[in-house]
Amino acid sequence: MNYSIKITNEELFNNKVVDVDLDFHKGGMNGDVAIQVVGEKHERCHSGEHGANDYEDEFGFIIISE
Repeated sequence: MNYSIKITNEELFNNKVVDVDLDFHKGGMNGDVAIQVVGEKHERCHSGEHGANDYEDEFGFIIISE
């Protein structure tokens, strides 16, 4: 299964996020989410199990399966 992001709050996303990279293992949303944030030199990397809505409030996107 492939996963991608869907922007739910375009203003928040555009003001805060440069890039998002999803690297999940087969069988679910377990793996890494790397977020390049505006004004920060290093990506914020979140590892482990992720929920579809984990990043909506802070970054304005959800994770969807294709």
